Amino acid sequence: MWSIKCEQCGASVPIEEGKNTATCPFCDTVICLPSGGRAGREGQMISARSLLQRAKMFLRDGDRIHAASYIEWVLNADASCSEAYWCRLMLKMGADRPEQMEKLERSIAQEPDFLRAVEFGSPEQREMYLACEEKIQQWLQGPEMKAKRENEQYRQEMLRRESAERAEIARALERHSEPETDNKEYGCALWVVAGAVLFMLLVVLLTKA
Repeated sequence: MWSIKCEQCGASVPIEEGKNTATCPFCDTVICLPSGGRAGREGQMISARSLLQRAKMFLRDGDRIHAASYIEWVLNADASCSEAYWCRLMLKMGADRPEQMEKLERSIAQEPDFLRAVEFGSPEQREMYLACEEKIQQWLQGPEMKAKRENEQYRQEMLRRESAERAEIARALERHSEPETDNKEYGCALWVVAGAVLFMLLVVLLTKA
């Protein structure tokens, strides 16, 4: 018996040998196996190859949701399928076609799916995957990516300068407002003193009267 991932809730759904449908025990979603469940290792391998072809078709068509589901079905049927790990890596990197993998903006050398694809791949597959990583490195060091990084650095520097200028202006305004506040307080004090003097004079005059 093997299992697949439920598309609805993500739970692991056991698949009985010889069955082509299964029901999720958690959300009651009915799952249909496109190639049908078949007993034994040979049946699982046949199912995995068929599912992998469907996954690649969905990937080329840009249907990433179905592609992801079929890839998981493949890996549930055959956990050593190098191509399935590579297709899942393509999904993660946002690539729909193999040639798009050569122009990624970061290395894939430490990605778990890349390492598994290399581990389980044939000599030809390993050579292809490693050549792709080499092309990515060349792309990252190329003039186009270099210009892009420099533009990004320039943008970040401009944002930093703008932020510093705003902070300096705010501090200047704060310093400028401090004397004005002192003057207002000083003026209020003068009015209080003047009022007190006038009150005393008025008391004296009334006393003499």
